[in-house]
Amino acid sequence: MSNGRFDFHEMSDNIEIDHNFSGQNEIKEKIYRFQKNKGAVVGFILIVLIILLAIFGPIISPYTHDAINTAYQNLPPRIPGLEKLGIFDGTWKGINVYEKAGLYDKYFYLGTDSLGRDIFTRVFSGARISLLIAVIAAGVDMIIGVTYGLICGYYGGKVDIIMQRLIEIIHSIPRLVIVTMLMIVLKPGVGSIIVALLISGWIGMSCLVRAQTLKLKEQEYVLACRTLGVRDRNIIFGEILPNTFGQIIIMTMTSIPSAIFMESFLSYIGLGIPAPQASLGSMISDGYKTMLTYPYQLLVPAVLFAVLMIALNLVADGIRDALDPKMKDM
Repeated sequence: MSNGRFDFHEMSDNIEIDHNFSGQNEIKEKIYRFQKNKGAVVGFILIVLIILLAIFGPIISPYTHDAINTAYQNLPPRIPGLEKLGIFDGTWKGINVYEKAGLYDKYFYLGTDSLGRDIFTRVFSGARISLLIAVIAAGVDMIIGVTYGLICGYYGGKVDIIMQRLIEIIHSIPRLVIVTMLMIVLKPGVGSIIVALLISGWIGMSCLVRAQTLKLKEQEYVLACRTLGVRDRNIIFGEILPNTFGQIIIMTMTSIPSAIFMESFLSYIGLGIPAPQASLGSMISDGYKTMLTYPYQLLVPAVLFAVLMIALNLVADGIRDALDPKMKDM
């Protein structure tokens, strides 16, 4: 049948379906795109491995991070099994230090420092503290920054002007100056470092969420909710916030390496974790003092720190690409 312009097609069971999009699961699709990024997968495996070692390494080690024993000073790495291959056999500058000291049954996988403390236990205890501080700081930054940004972007007007001026005041002072001055006033420790990182760490998140909110609040579905009399709270947390999750996750992942770097820097200059506790920054600082005579004491924490930073950035890039709809394979 034809009406002159259109031909009506008879109903048929042979309906053509676009199988490329039929039955797609959005979460599985994002996981698939993440898995296709080989760098992100390698980074994720490295992060999981470091976390497992940070959790269980100090537990299974026969030594503690703060046990001082002058008989074990500056021992090179010695690993059972590998010593028979001529590597990690406790030899340093052609001398088997363990045999010379009469320590035939002792094994320190990554050696010891100038106070006889096990580097393996200390480096993964330090990684545990660094990761803990970074995750807590990033989580609290996310909560404060998201809430602040949502309020600024949604209400706008005088509320936005006042709140943005407050951000400008805080942001005008270099973050390093704020953190350093605060660490001088507060008692050094994990809690003090977290507080110091929270002073200005949330500003980037709030600016991102504010920009997204300004764009999303003009969308049709938000205007429809307002017309129907939906409360502002329900619009903010039910309509706008879910549509910013991708950007929030990406920003959070990128803030974790920044927090670890800041914590390590504070520990490196002596304003971070107090002795005898260990962090990657404090161990790098201690290893720097003996770099020329015992370079492994610097190399071990520095390599772990570099691997952790690279892995976190690789995972953050992978998550960004997986959540970005423009990266979708058509």
